[in-house]
Amino acid sequence: MKLKKWLVAILSCVTIGAIGVGFSACEKEETGGGSFVNEEISSDLQYVISEGGTYYSVVGVGMCEDRNIVVPATYKGLPVKEIMESAFSGQFYIASVKIPDGVMSIGVSAFSNCRSLKSVVIPESVTSIGICAFQLCSSLTEIVIPDGVTIIGYKAFNECSSLTSVVIPDRVTSIDSEAFSYCSSLTSVVIPDRVTSIGSGAFSYCDSLMSITFEGTVKEWNAISKDWNWNNFVPATEVVCSDGKVAL
Repeated sequence: MKLKKWLVAILSCVTIGAIGVGFSACEKEETGGGSFVNEEISSDLQYVISEGGTYYSVVGVGMCEDRNIVVPATYKGLPVKEIMESAFSGQFYIASVKIPDGVMSIGVSAFSNCRSLKSVVIPESVTSIGICAFQLCSSLTEIVIPDGVTIIGYKAFNECSSLTSVVIPDRVTSIDSEAFSYCSSLTSVVIPDRVTSIGSGAFSYCDSLMSITFEGTVKEWNAISKDWNWNNFVPATEVVCSDGKVAL
Protein backbone atom coordinates (compact mmCIF):
# COMPACT_ATOMS: atom_id res chain seq x y z
CA MET A 1 0.00 0.00 0.00
CA LYS A 2 1.43 3.32 -0.96
CA LEU A 3 1.52 6.05 1.64
CA LYS A 4 1.14 9.62 0.53
CA LYS A 5 4.16 11.87 0.85
CA TRP A 6 3.87 14.41 3.62
CA LEU A 7 5.77 17.15 1.85
CA VAL A 8 4.05 18.38 -1.32
CA ALA A 9 4.72 21.43 -3.46
CA ILE A 10 1.45 22.84 -4.85
CA LEU A 11 1.99 25.64 -7.40
CA SER A 12 3.32 28.65 -5.50
CA CYS A 13 2.24 27.44 -2.06
CA VAL A 14 4.76 26.82 0.64
CA THR A 15 5.24 23.23 1.77
CA ILE A 16 5.24 22.79 5.50
CA GLY A 17 6.38 19.94 7.67
CA ALA A 18 4.36 16.93 8.62
CA ILE A 19 2.94 16.65 12.12
CA GLY A 20 2.38 13.63 14.33
CA VAL A 21 3.59 10.08 14.71
CA GLY A 22 2.22 6.58 14.35
CA PHE A 23 0.80 6.61 10.80
CA SER A 24 -2.30 4.50 10.33
CA ALA A 25 -3.72 3.95 6.85
CA CYS A 26 -6.67 2.39 5.12
CA GLU A 27 -8.30 0.68 8.06
CA LYS A 28 -12.01 0.17 8.66
CA GLU A 29 -11.97 0.50 12.44
CA GLU A 30 -14.16 2.40 14.87
CA THR A 31 -15.11 5.50 12.91
CA GLY A 32 -17.86 7.65 14.36
CA GLY A 33 -20.15 9.94 12.43
CA GLY A 34 -20.66 12.60 15.07
CA SER A 35 -23.04 15.20 13.62
CA PHE A 36 -23.55 13.07 10.48
CA VAL A 37 -25.41 10.24 12.20
CA ASN A 38 -27.57 9.49 9.16
CA GLU A 39 -24.69 9.65 6.69
CA GLU A 40 -22.52 6.81 5.48
CA ILE A 41 -19.09 7.64 6.83
CA SER A 42 -16.21 7.36 4.37
CA SER A 43 -13.93 4.45 5.25
CA ASP A 44 -10.37 3.71 4.15
CA LEU A 45 -9.15 7.31 4.57
CA GLN A 46 -5.58 7.74 5.82
CA TYR A 47 -4.89 9.05 9.31
CA VAL A 48 -2.00 10.01 11.54
CA ILE A 49 -2.13 10.15 15.31
CA SER A 50 -0.95 13.29 17.12
CA GLU A 51 2.33 13.37 19.00
CA GLY A 52 0.51 13.22 22.32
CA GLY A 53 -1.70 10.38 21.13
CA THR A 54 -4.90 12.31 21.85
CA TYR A 55 -6.42 12.81 18.39
CA TYR A 56 -6.15 11.88 14.73
CA SER A 57 -5.65 13.93 11.57
CA VAL A 58 -6.76 13.01 8.06
CA VAL A 59 -3.70 12.94 5.80
CA GLY A 60 -5.02 11.38 2.60
CA VAL A 61 -7.75 9.52 0.74
CA GLY A 62 -6.02 6.18 1.12
CA MET A 63 -8.11 3.53 -0.63
CA CYS A 64 -11.34 5.50 -0.32
CA GLU A 65 -13.14 5.94 -3.64
CA ASP A 66 -16.20 7.83 -2.39
CA ARG A 67 -17.25 10.75 -4.57
CA ASN A 68 -19.06 12.23 -1.60
CA ILE A 69 -16.63 12.28 1.30
CA VAL A 70 -17.98 12.23 4.86
CA VAL A 71 -15.12 12.62 7.34
CA PRO A 72 -15.77 10.79 10.63
CA ALA A 73 -15.82 12.66 13.93
CA THR A 74 -13.80 9.90 15.59
CA TYR A 75 -11.30 7.25 14.56
CA LYS A 76 -10.26 4.36 16.79
CA GLY A 77 -12.05 6.00 19.68
CA LEU A 78 -10.23 9.34 19.40
CA PRO A 79 -11.48 12.62 17.88
CA VAL A 80 -10.52 13.71 14.38
CA LYS A 81 -9.28 17.31 14.68
CA GLU A 82 -7.39 18.21 11.50
CA ILE A 83 -7.48 17.90 7.73
CA MET A 84 -3.78 17.93 6.98
CA GLU A 85 -1.73 19.52 4.20
CA SER A 86 -2.70 18.30 0.71
CA ALA A 87 -4.89 15.55 2.21
CA PHE A 88 -7.36 15.59 -0.71
CA SER A 89 -5.36 17.65 -3.18
CA GLY A 90 -5.78 16.74 -6.84
CA GLN A 91 -8.58 14.21 -6.30
CA PHE A 92 -10.62 15.13 -9.37
CA TYR A 93 -13.44 12.67 -8.66
CA ILE A 94 -14.55 14.16 -5.31
CA ALA A 95 -17.91 15.97 -5.64
CA SER A 96 -18.68 16.91 -2.04
CA VAL A 97 -17.08 16.92 1.40
CA LYS A 98 -18.64 17.03 4.84
CA ILE A 99 -16.30 17.84 7.71
CA PRO A 100 -17.60 17.02 11.20
CA ASP A 101 -17.87 19.31 14.18
CA GLY A 102 -14.68 19.02 16.22
CA VAL A 103 -12.26 19.48 13.32
CA MET A 104 -10.30 22.65 14.08
CA SER A 105 -8.06 23.24 11.06
CA ILE A 106 -7.91 22.72 7.31
CA GLY A 107 -4.31 22.56 6.15
CA VAL A 108 -2.33 24.08 3.31
CA SER A 109 -3.66 22.93 -0.09
CA ALA A 110 -5.95 20.43 1.66
CA PHE A 111 -8.50 20.45 -1.18
CA SER A 112 -6.58 22.26 -3.90
CA ASN A 113 -7.20 21.23 -7.49
CA CYS A 114 -10.30 19.18 -6.63
CA ARG A 115 -11.93 20.28 -9.86
CA SER A 116 -15.21 18.36 -9.41
CA LEU A 117 -15.80 19.55 -5.84
CA LYS A 118 -19.15 21.37 -5.78
CA SER A 119 -19.98 21.64 -2.09
CA VAL A 120 -18.17 21.66 1.23
CA VAL A 121 -19.65 21.65 4.72
CA ILE A 122 -17.22 23.28 7.14
CA PRO A 123 -18.20 23.14 10.83
CA GLU A 124 -18.12 26.08 13.22
CA SER A 125 -15.29 24.37 15.12
CA VAL A 126 -12.83 25.22 12.31
CA THR A 127 -10.72 28.27 13.17
CA SER A 128 -7.91 27.94 10.63
CA ILE A 129 -8.05 27.54 6.84
CA GLY A 130 -4.59 27.14 5.30
CA ILE A 131 -3.13 28.91 2.31
CA CYS A 132 -4.30 27.54 -1.05
CA ALA A 133 -6.78 25.33 0.84
CA PHE A 134 -9.41 25.39 -1.94
CA GLN A 135 -7.34 26.77 -4.80
CA LEU A 136 -8.45 25.62 -8.26
CA CYS A 137 -11.69 24.08 -7.02
CA SER A 138 -13.29 25.23 -10.23
CA SER A 139 -16.71 23.58 -9.64
CA LEU A 140 -17.25 25.01 -6.15
CA THR A 141 -20.27 27.34 -6.29
CA GLU A 142 -20.55 28.64 -2.73
CA ILE A 143 -18.72 28.56 0.56
CA VAL A 144 -19.69 29.48 4.11
CA ILE A 145 -16.61 30.26 6.18
CA PRO A 146 -17.05 29.48 9.90
CA ASP A 147 -17.40 32.35 12.37
CA GLY A 148 -14.23 31.38 14.24
CA VAL A 149 -11.95 32.06 11.26
CA THR A 150 -10.09 35.38 11.52
CA ILE A 151 -7.83 35.29 8.44
CA ILE A 152 -8.65 34.34 4.84
CA GLY A 153 -5.26 33.00 3.80
CA TYR A 154 -3.11 33.48 0.72
CA LYS A 155 -4.84 32.03 -2.37
CA ALA A 156 -7.32 30.22 -0.13
CA PHE A 157 -10.01 30.35 -2.86
CA ASN A 158 -7.89 31.41 -5.81
CA GLU A 159 -9.32 30.37 -9.21
CA CYS A 160 -12.58 29.01 -7.81
CA SER A 161 -14.11 30.06 -11.10
CA SER A 162 -17.67 28.86 -10.35
CA LEU A 163 -17.88 30.51 -6.95
CA THR A 164 -20.86 32.88 -7.03
CA SER A 165 -21.21 33.71 -3.35
CA VAL A 166 -19.10 33.69 -0.23
CA VAL A 167 -19.95 34.56 3.36
CA ILE A 168 -17.03 36.22 5.13
CA PRO A 169 -17.55 35.95 8.90
CA ASP A 170 -17.61 38.97 11.20
CA ARG A 171 -14.38 38.03 13.01
CA VAL A 172 -12.19 38.15 9.91
CA THR A 173 -9.52 40.84 10.25
CA SER A 174 -7.37 40.08 7.21
CA ILE A 175 -8.05 39.03 3.62
CA ASP A 176 -4.65 37.95 2.35
CA SER A 177 -3.08 38.28 -1.08
CA GLU A 178 -4.98 36.63 -3.96
CA ALA A 179 -7.45 35.06 -1.52
CA PHE A 180 -10.29 35.30 -4.08
CA SER A 181 -8.38 36.21 -7.23
CA TYR A 182 -9.70 34.83 -10.53
CA CYS A 183 -13.06 33.96 -8.98
CA SER A 184 -14.64 34.94 -12.27
CA SER A 185 -18.25 34.11 -11.30
CA LEU A 186 -18.26 36.01 -8.01
CA THR A 187 -20.85 38.78 -8.33
CA SER A 188 -20.95 40.31 -4.86
CA VAL A 189 -19.04 40.32 -1.60
CA VAL A 190 -19.74 41.67 1.88
CA ILE A 191 -16.65 42.64 3.88
CA PRO A 192 -17.07 42.78 7.68
CA ASP A 193 -16.12 45.90 9.63
CA ARG A 194 -13.34 44.17 11.59
CA VAL A 195 -11.18 43.80 8.48
CA THR A 196 -8.00 45.84 8.86
CA SER A 197 -6.01 44.65 5.82
CA ILE A 198 -6.71 43.51 2.26
CA GLY A 199 -3.71 42.01 0.48
CA SER A 200 -2.32 42.30 -3.02
CA GLY A 201 -4.73 41.03 -5.65
CA ALA A 202 -7.19 39.78 -3.03
CA PHE A 203 -10.10 40.15 -5.48
CA SER A 204 -8.15 40.73 -8.68
CA TYR A 205 -9.57 39.39 -11.95
CA CYS A 206 -12.98 38.82 -10.37
CA ASP A 207 -14.46 40.15 -13.58
CA SER A 208 -18.11 39.61 -12.56
CA LEU A 209 -17.78 41.33 -9.20
CA MET A 210 -20.19 44.26 -9.44
CA SER A 211 -21.14 44.76 -5.78
CA ILE A 212 -18.78 45.35 -2.85
CA THR A 213 -20.30 46.14 0.53
CA PHE A 214 -18.37 47.10 3.64
CA GLU A 215 -20.24 46.81 6.93
CA GLY A 216 -18.33 49.67 8.56
CA THR A 217 -18.20 53.40 7.92
CA VAL A 218 -16.44 55.30 5.14
CA LYS A 219 -13.81 56.37 7.67
CA GLU A 220 -13.20 52.76 8.69
CA TRP A 221 -12.93 51.68 5.04
CA ASN A 222 -10.35 54.35 4.32
CA ALA A 223 -8.36 53.21 7.37
CA ILE A 224 -7.99 49.66 6.05
CA SER A 225 -4.51 48.80 4.80
CA LYS A 226 -5.09 47.91 1.13
CA ASP A 227 -2.52 47.01 -1.49
CA TRP A 228 -2.99 49.20 -4.56
CA ASN A 229 -4.00 46.29 -6.79
CA TRP A 230 -6.36 44.51 -4.39
CA ASN A 231 -9.19 44.94 -6.93
CA ASN A 232 -7.37 44.75 -10.25
CA PHE A 233 -9.76 44.20 -13.19
CA VAL A 234 -12.84 44.25 -10.98
CA PRO A 235 -15.84 46.01 -12.62
CA ALA A 236 -17.29 47.36 -9.35
CA THR A 237 -16.93 51.14 -9.27
CA GLU A 238 -17.69 51.78 -5.62
CA VAL A 239 -17.76 50.33 -2.13
CA VAL A 240 -21.03 50.74 -0.27
CA CYS A 241 -20.41 51.50 3.42
CA SER A 242 -22.87 51.88 6.26
CA ASP A 243 -22.83 55.69 6.00
CA GLY A 244 -21.98 56.35 2.37
CA LYS A 245 -20.06 55.22 -0.71
CA VAL A 246 -16.41 55.24 -1.72
CA ALA A 247 -15.43 55.40 -5.38
CA LEU A 248 -12.92 52.87 -6.68
